[in-house]
Amino acid sequence: MSLLLSLLLMLATPAVQAQRMSEARMRQTISTAAAEMRTLQCDFVQTKQSKLLSGKQTAQGRMMFAKADKLRWEYTAPFRFALIMDGRRVLMRDDRGTHEADADQQKVMATMIRTMMDCVTGKNLAATKDFSTTITAKGALWTATLTPQRKDLAQAFSRMRVNFDSAKGVITQVALTERNGSETVIAFKNIRKNAALPASAFK
Repeated sequence: MSLLLSLLLMLATPAVQAQRMSEARMRQTISTAAAEMRTLQCDFVQTKQSKLLSGKQTAQGRMMFAKADKLRWEYTAPFRFALIMDGRRVLMRDDRGTHEADADQQKVMATMIRTMMDCVTGKNLAATKDFSTTITAKGALWTATLTPQRKDLAQAFSRMRVNFDSAKGVITQVALTERNGSETVIAFKNIRKNAALPASAFK
């Protein structure tokens, strides 16, 4: 952005300044909701439109999250597979059994899982070193568009859109656009916040 454009934005009309203030309030609302979230569980539908393959690929599953750094991301159809993170340990479970990711897998998967955790809680909206973010509102639906600033994140995807239901205080959809233009959309439903989770959820 040029210096001239920056100065023009600083001298913008009150309407634009009010919009900025509104975005600041939206960020604060989402950050507050994330801070108050102890657990989260929901079902999800994941749809991928690949630039390399024709047609859409759809999968269903369920997700459970608990502070701090605990996530179970489980696909139930059309295949069964679960990624489980409890702190720094990452487990993978399928029909053949359960095994722990090796050192290289741990690093890649831990980054991916933490990014997803930050998405579903809204924590990534406050991660200014990791993303540049803009937020727009259409009624109770707020949409945040995040552009990765960190090299490892930028290699994985070029843009992320996160939909936040301000009336319920939850993330309802995440859309990831890869560098090659492929897009994965994850829609969350049957969302429950701060409900008790089974002890076996992260084992």
